[in-house]
Amino acid sequence: MIVLRSVALVFALALMAAPAVARIDDFPPGFVLPSPQQKAVGALLAEATDAGDPIEAIVLDGVRHAYEARDFDLIWLTDRNARPQMVELRSMMDQASVYGLDPASYPTPDLAPSYPDDVQRLAQADVEFSRAVGRFVTHISSGRIQPTVISKLITLEPERPDIGEALVRLSRSTAIAADLRSFEPSHRDYRALKSELARLRALPGEPERIIVPEGDLLKPGKSDDRVPLLRTRLGVSIAADAEPNVYDDALVEAVEAAQAEAGLNADGVVGPQTLGVLNGRSREEEIASVIANLERWRWMPRDLG
Repeated sequence: MIVLRSVALVFALALMAAPAVARIDDFPPGFVLPSPQQKAVGALLAEATDAGDPIEAIVLDGVRHAYEARDFDLIWLTDRNARPQMVELRSMMDQASVYGLDPASYPTPDLAPSYPDDVQRLAQADVEFSRAVGRFVTHISSGRIQPTVISKLITLEPERPDIGEALVRLSRSTAIAADLRSFEPSHRDYRALKSELARLRALPGEPERIIVPEGDLLKPGKSDDRVPLLRTRLGVSIAADAEPNVYDDALVEAVEAAQAEAGLNADGVVGPQTLGVLNGRSREEEIASVIANLERWRWMPRDLG
């Protein structure tokens, strides 16, 4: 019956464009006239574009399949109201940052539409919500970008979810959070990264960092304008009779200790690697690193063997 009604909808849309007046004998047996709502959804999906985004193309294809399977009936809006699953999914997309994603990537229309009799706007709201959910599921499951965009040497092929199936499942779900988790990688390291992201974001305000600028190699006995900053960074006081800008023995000893702790060659020479260790990374740099690695895990096979 689903196939028959889908064919019937296409047939009806074609008749709408035809100049001749249709007769009852023109319709196939079992033909069911599509509702204005179904026609609006079908027209919207026929006109929808992916804007050249290969991942959005996958999402849009899955969204089309989901609506075709239900003869272009609405998925989320029933009796002109948002279904509970729609409300909960919107809440989850608002918290996309816990996945290292941006909530702004999943815009949706008002869930309490003020246009209950506007068939076109209701159809648009339903379809737009499906596209946002499909995009969200794709991103948490298999990433936001194709690995080859980074480098053609990356040969990983992320396992993209079946969006049509995902929309049907989520629209009927009684446990949205659990069902969304089922789309994520289950690997221990991925879960640890999500926990680390939450920990970093929960930390109190970051204290002001002391950054020692890059420059020429700083060797023992050398005079350099960066030496006072280096002293402050390592908490080394200066002797009363010492030159402020001279890299003296006490400071060299502190640098060597820092190098040894970081696994570097403890030679006391301050170069790019030593500066990297001494300056450390900001909170935002740490968060960006975690987010990048969450994306990389989403590219990985679910079964690592």
